[in-house]
Amino acid sequence: TDVTITPQIATEQSTLNCSAATTSDKDGDTVTLLYNWRVNGQSVSQATTLDGSSFNRNDVVICELSPFDGQVSGSTIASNAITITNSAPRILDVLIGPSSPNKATTVTATIAGWFDPDGDSPTYNYAWSVNGVAVSTRATLETSLFSRGDTIELAVEPYDNYETGVIVRSNQLTVGNAPPSLSQVALLPTAPRTL
Repeated sequence: TDVTITPQIATEQSTLNCSAATTSDKDGDTVTLLYNWRVNGQSVSQATTLDGSSFNRNDVVICELSPFDGQVSGSTIASNAITITNSAPRILDVLIGPSSPNKATTVTATIAGWFDPDGDSPTYNYAWSVNGVAVSTRATLETSLFSRGDTIELAVEPYDNYETGVIVRSNQLTVGNAPPSLSQVALLPTAPRTL
């Protein structure tokens, strides 16, 4: 009888199930399955399922089933081994500002809601666009890349050094007018005389 773990491709967010193709008893007794889950060779649970609290990324999981007819147990059969894969990270929201940018202000991003089931540290891939055209992959958008009247948007992709998550797009900003400025004030003539 084959013993199988499902799903075959699992992450730390998965709940694993273990099943046998067939069970039988020559005496006609009802057969109950006894479970034993092993993670990296160590027995961790005798429950019918196994969740991510018992394993981490890269752990190797095996399920062992023993048929029991109420009096004696039959031979234990082990499943194929599966290796727990990486869980993709995700973010909830991206906000760019200031709300009224101009040629005198650098546009920055605030990213909220990083979540990675494997506990990886946050890393982000940035894609700034101006009027729908990609212009930068830096964390901030420099003033040289936009002008008054332009529309700015940012797409952020979470990355955990293993794989990327779902891209989240920011709010859109319209570049306003920058106030004029004086660089130098001079008083002339430099040596005034009274009349």
